[in-house]
Amino acid sequence: SLVGSEMCIRDRSEAGHIREIDDTPGKERIHERHASGSGYEIHPDGSKVTRVKQDNYTLTTNDDFVHIKGNSSTTVDGGVRVFVNADGSTDDHNYTIQVGNGANVNIQVDKGDVNIVTTQGNINLKSGKNIHMDAAQGIYMKSSSVDAEISGDWNETTQNKTESTGDHIMNAKLQDINGASEVDIDGGTIDGTVIGGTTAAAVSATTVSATGNITVDGTVDGRDVATDGTKLDTVETNADVTDATNVTAAGALMDSELTSIASV
Repeated sequence: SLVGSEMCIRDRSEAGHIREIDDTPGKERIHERHASGSGYEIHPDGSKVTRVKQDNYTLTTNDDFVHIKGNSSTTVDGGVRVFVNADGSTDDHNYTIQVGNGANVNIQVDKGDVNIVTTQGNINLKSGKNIHMDAAQGIYMKSSSVDAEISGDWNETTQNKTESTGDHIMNAKLQDINGASEVDIDGGTIDGTVIGGTTAAAVSATTVSATGNITVDGTVDGRDVATDGTKLDTVETNADVTDATNVTAAGALMDSELTSIASV
């Protein structure tokens, strides 16, 4: 059809298929639509809209290259599955995601899990800086063995810590155990000396110092410190057994009370 100076070619088949070519200045477009509603339209600015009413299949018998110079956004109401190296080739058929400088890789799951599974391979993580893990609840690991090689310091901050193991071997140049209130070692031996239970532990040291109280249930060098301490508590401060009060209480006389030796 030709209307004035505007030209539009519109073809419609008996089945309802439509093909349009519009040469109207400023409104140039191409439109093809199937009777089912599937079709495409190219707008005057070059934008293309494609609509598929049912399934869509793309088959490429060789390589496929896509270059998007802007952003790409895909919304899928259902699931997404990407199958790489479906033919099981031993060539370099890897699934590689490379992100340039100054950008991040973000994976967000609103409600669900993130599962990474390998059936016959390793999971390798390598960071040029730090690796941070933040869990609102627990972190659980299950393995036949754990090996950690740390070139710097190992610092732990926790409320409580419980370890259940067989042998626990610690090799250190300096082993320091500090208990703010108590250090309880129950069972086993230290340098052949049984620790815990009713067996006393022997400690050999040049100097033993403590900033708090020392409480013992037995004796120190054969002396009952608690009993002897009670006796010492009854002795007056800076006691002098030679003063007049103590001498008189003992039924004796001071030299000053005697006028001559004959008085004795």
